[in-house]
Amino acid sequence: MPQLTCSAMGPLTLLATYIILTLSVARCQQWNKTATPLVIFHVGAHVRSTCVFLYYNQESLMLDKIRLLVQVQKALTLRQMASAVISIDQLIAHHHLGCRSNRPLYVLFSSATLLQVSSKVRLSDAVWILFSNFQEKDVESLQEFFHNVYIPLDCHFLVAHSQGPDNIIIISEVYHVTRDLPLAKNYFGILSHGAWVTLATISFFERRNDLQGMTMKVATMTEPPVTIVKTVDGRLVLEGFFGKVWQVLEKRMNFTSEFIMPADRAWGSLAHNGSWNGMMGMIVRGEAEIAVAEFTMTALRAEAVDFTVPLINTRNCVLIRQISGEKDPTWYGFLKPLSSQLWALVILTQLVIILCLNVVRRLKLRCLGRKSSDSRDDGHFAAQIVGIFFLQGVNVKTGFCSERVLYLVAQLSALTIHTAYAAFLISCLTVHKFSLPFDSLRELIDIGTYRLGVLANSGQLNIFNNATDDLMREVYAKLIAPDKDNLPISIEEGMQRVCDVNCYAFMTSLDVVLGLLDNITCELSSVLGASIPESLAMSAIKQSPYLGLINHKAMFRSGVLKRLRAQEWPTELPPATVLWVPVDLPSTLPFLAVLGGALLVSALLLTAERLLGRRRQSVSCKVFCPKNALSSTAANSTANSGGIFLLL
Repeated sequence: MPQLTCSAMGPLTLLATYIILTLSVARCQQWNKTATPLVIFHVGAHVRSTCVFLYYNQESLMLDKIRLLVQVQKALTLRQMASAVISIDQLIAHHHLGCRSNRPLYVLFSSATLLQVSSKVRLSDAVWILFSNFQEKDVESLQEFFHNVYIPLDCHFLVAHSQGPDNIIIISEVYHVTRDLPLAKNYFGILSHGAWVTLATISFFERRNDLQGMTMKVATMTEPPVTIVKTVDGRLVLEGFFGKVWQVLEKRMNFTSEFIMPADRAWGSLAHNGSWNGMMGMIVRGEAEIAVAEFTMTALRAEAVDFTVPLINTRNCVLIRQISGEKDPTWYGFLKPLSSQLWALVILTQLVIILCLNVVRRLKLRCLGRKSSDSRDDGHFAAQIVGIFFLQGVNVKTGFCSERVLYLVAQLSALTIHTAYAAFLISCLTVHKFSLPFDSLRELIDIGTYRLGVLANSGQLNIFNNATDDLMREVYAKLIAPDKDNLPISIEEGMQRVCDVNCYAFMTSLDVVLGLLDNITCELSSVLGASIPESLAMSAIKQSPYLGLINHKAMFRSGVLKRLRAQEWPTELPPATVLWVPVDLPSTLPFLAVLGGALLVSALLLTAERLLGRRRQSVSCKVFCPKNALSSTAANSTANSGGIFLLL
């Protein structure tokens, strides 16, 4: 076929070709000048981006592109949207140019510019718009172009291309699930004759929640009840709380898992040479995409991996063995229901009422010239008020309201105090409290007899051996470091060691302990004063494109986490002490001793009174009384002594 040259074309043919090309270029430039700012404005409004960066390639910059950039920036300014025209070389040099409050909007006008920048910056840090020359029907060309450009799942990348003779602009979002899978495409919006229609009516991650059956490498290991690894038909199956959460994610996101267990059976801690071991090391080295296990979220780990949202918010508490011999002594238990100030107030109330009654009676005697029907002395009257506070009945005849009011105040005060005292006393007798040997980490150090254990190669270990706080470093140096080569490798082993070893304390997550209490051979107590707040989550490779989808809030809104947790854990903490126990004999010894002492004193007083009474009777009868009166006097003395004994 002969080659067509300009010399072979006639003058009219050349002129017609020139006019057609000129009109086509002018039409394209006119479309860019009017439609491009509208597309940028509507996309920016949808993604809530307040700043736009218009990038150009310095090497291929031409006059028409300069005019286009200037006109687009001017149109965006009129719509009150901040924008800047920047060379693509500056983006490559700085890796990211962003806004203060939200993600920036990056605009590219050349496919070659995307090829230049895709491998040198993190695409997920911004929202991208590429104004391409592809037609809507050029699906194969689009797939072929993005075969060399990897668009991560969490990257919001839009491609604007025209369709039809009316140049209707279609904006599509594209992404790759993995590097090996083909490009995925969703329609985002349409601009037709200046009218914008948004096609993306659901959230970002809901539009791309299908991972197309990909296989994800997952690091895990058994640590019941949170994570349990079983072998079923020759393959590993994950159960437990985190395992069931992961099964829900697999079903909703359409992917499968290849489980890998660490050779050292460790969560992962930072070694002295700067390397990570355990599952943390597998994530850092890229051997696994994510680790499904209860990782303690620490600042040191966050520098090496990314965490999911916290699945468990709990506390790192110190566990010790509960010793029954540490029960508080109860010899003064009958005084504990009321404080010393309240006891003093009770006595003061009695004195005030006694004083008021004495004043009333004296005023009555002086003003009215007569006494009340109760002609007892002041000492006997004081005994009556004290008896009222011991809930003893008092038979007093008086016709004056002032005395009645004072007796009523005494009765009501005694009833209120007795009710409160009885309630607190029953609580003290039926609820057994045990004295903890320490209440804080400082007291744990000062005791000097306890050893503290944490999980080997765990986040708890890094909390102490990489701490900047003086107290935490002292805890590690004195309580953990001497036995660091013999630390337990599982939570259950650490809890059982508390039962088997004297003066041994173990720090771990309180919520995880709840699911293992039935497997331990002794009763444990938690020292909440020596606890540290913590959050447990899964860990993922740094800047994982799947982390945002995993963190999607659909699981929280639907209550899946709450339901799964209720299946694996008790609904509430078991009480640290038994809420109700029968009252035993040692608990009542103080009260029996008081009762026995009162009976003994009463008997001694009765004996003394009878002896003294007989002596007085014998002396008086020898001088004044006949024999018949002696027997009558002795009988009355015996009756009075018996009445005193009953009163006591």
